[in-house]
Amino acid sequence: MGEGGRVENTFLRPQSAHLGDRCADAAYLALQEGGAELVSLGEISRRLRMTKSGLHYATGGRAGLIQLVLRVFGDRWLRWSTNPYRANDDVLQLPETGDEVGAVRMWVTMAELAAAEDRAGRPDPCARVAGYRTDERRALSAQLIGVFGRRPSGDEFASVHVMVEGLRDAVVAPVDPLPVWPARRLLAAHVERLRTVGPRGAIDPRAPQPSSSEISGLDETGAVPRDQSAADQLGRE
Repeated sequence: MGEGGRVENTFLRPQSAHLGDRCADAAYLALQEGGAELVSLGEISRRLRMTKSGLHYATGGRAGLIQLVLRVFGDRWLRWSTNPYRANDDVLQLPETGDEVGAVRMWVTMAELAAAEDRAGRPDPCARVAGYRTDERRALSAQLIGVFGRRPSGDEFASVHVMVEGLRDAVVAPVDPLPVWPARRLLAAHVERLRTVGPRGAIDPRAPQPSSSEISGLDETGAVPRDQSAADQLGRE
């Protein structure tokens, strides 16, 4: 717990003196204020109160900085996304708190930066992201076995995996993002349909679809549910 009883952000390491932790923390906080351009030697060095040349020397330049941040934050991300005990079984690998929404934004941005590095002839960051994604898929498969009591079919696994990826992107969309709780309800409903209907629920167009109020996050009266306030925490923290 932090000061005043506030739960500390599990994606930050403010007490660490390790350069990798400090850079990852600075990048996380910068990305909550802007886009990928803020993961730069100038911005990160400013936040660390270092000279730009000093950070360049310590990391080997912007490419080295990206690799360092990706490695350190990627390990934090994987511990969160593959932890079967951090959330209810029916809302796998989706954010719940504002801090977690921030982490999804960070992860999506780091994957984009890794792709840009690959296009520039530096494939190592992309290979690292691919490794993390493989570990995530393995964890998701294990979580689904726990939910279903059996191994999911290929269609079942693919439908859940695609939904997780798409809902993450929707939650951190720069324009009109999907609130957290409707996203979690959509995934929970899909997983429950697969659990009760079986593999055909992954591809059956006749399966029950969520209502427009579920998608928008409004209840029957048109009001935003109180639980949805978690999606707004990031902007206040």
